[in-house]
Amino acid sequence: MRQENAAHVAASLRLVNYYPSGSPWERMWTEWSEEVLDRDLHRIADTGAEMVRLIVFPSAFGFPAVEPGMRDRLETALHLASRHGLHVQLTLFDYWSDYADLEGSRTWTASLLSASGEDPRIAVVEVQNEIDPSNPQAMAWARDQIGLLHDLLPTTPVTVSTSGRLGVDGLATLREALTGAPPDLFSLHYYGDPGLAYSTFRRAAAAVAPAPLIVGEAGLSSRPEGPGSPGRALDEADQAAWYRVVQTAAREAGLPPAAPWTLYDFRRGGVPEDLPGAEVGFGLLRTDGSPKPALAVVSAAFAGTLSAQPFNGRFSLLVGDGQHAAGWTPWKPTGSARIKRGQGVSGDNALVFTGTRAQRDGVTSWYTVPAQPVRPGQRWTVSVQARGADVTGVNDVTLSWFDGDGEWLANTSSYPLPSGADEWHWLIVGGAPPAEAEAVQVHLRSSGNSGSVAFSRVSWKVSGG
Repeated sequence: MRQENAAHVAASLRLVNYYPSGSPWERMWTEWSEEVLDRDLHRIADTGAEMVRLIVFPSAFGFPAVEPGMRDRLETALHLASRHGLHVQLTLFDYWSDYADLEGSRTWTASLLSASGEDPRIAVVEVQNEIDPSNPQAMAWARDQIGLLHDLLPTTPVTVSTSGRLGVDGLATLREALTGAPPDLFSLHYYGDPGLAYSTFRRAAAAVAPAPLIVGEAGLSSRPEGPGSPGRALDEADQAAWYRVVQTAAREAGLPPAAPWTLYDFRRGGVPEDLPGAEVGFGLLRTDGSPKPALAVVSAAFAGTLSAQPFNGRFSLLVGDGQHAAGWTPWKPTGSARIKRGQGVSGDNALVFTGTRAQRDGVTSWYTVPAQPVRPGQRWTVSVQARGADVTGVNDVTLSWFDGDGEWLANTSSYPLPSGADEWHWLIVGGAPPAEAEAVQVHLRSSGNSGSVAFSRVSWKVSGG
């Protein structure tokens, strides 16, 4: 029954990670507000989620015996989640490292969960968030906890996760270290390059098979501060573009939607001091509860309606100062590049490069990451209309191919825009992925152009594979 429940969780997961905006981490429990939790669980249910992740701390709940008042708070949280139609993933032992204390740890887990029994409100229990698979003592402790949880909750699946920075290799190491007391499913955390999500998810699933895999955390901060943060800190529209690619990758890899970290942006004073500043900006909602663009993407993924069609190829969704297009990223900038309203085909917006220079280490461009994953046997075709004013140099559209580690493999480029072309011309590139390609970027490029070039109406299609 437990394995059947694990398979069900892995097939149907619609999970949102949660802390309150104003009192995250331990403060969720020590500065308890039933009213805030009730409101926030309603908002989680409105995303289309069917599960919420709640994280508990020995330091907040009491150790080795859980304080009765804290157990009551957990019971209230389970009750409120159920009232909103949500099951719970319960993550234990956050901010814990005393792995030598097996007896105290067992006492704490039993004190927290012995009354839960076959509680249908708890869909899955996680031993600890992002445990270190290279720590032998931690792995011995985890094996002991997995066995205990199987005894306490015989039909409830148990999961483990490791840091997203360790990637697939970390997950494989974790699986090997837990031989003899395996969890019922594994949880991958992903904060990386969206273009590599599909290959990462497939390799991760293979690394833990036959156990099921979920993507238990995924996200990108929309706050520019915090260079130490995982992922790239971009603005809100680019956060949504990141989710569009990653959620499509999960679907195409045969996994349930990736669980967003997290529901809310956090107020700056509430985040633990040792975390990067960008940690405040991972939410689907702003601190005032208003939705960011990523919310609609995640809700569509939960509903199974997310489209993988080309995104913002007409540069209609602008962000920042209105000169940047959501989903497009500058590369090796020289001269100037900006969106100009109404200067594209039939009054569309256009991306205009002016005065770009030739460079030895790369070509000035703006690029986007398609949501469609790269597979063997495909043929990719990209088209764009372009025209110049006193155009010189090389101005084209290019497919850049990368392997599963993000290393560049090759380019496939269109013919360049003819010098002096002042009318709209089609630039079209088509090609198959190189043998080792697992990711692709679409680049609009300009090099050595003393004049200017405008690109308009980018689109692509994928056939085969």
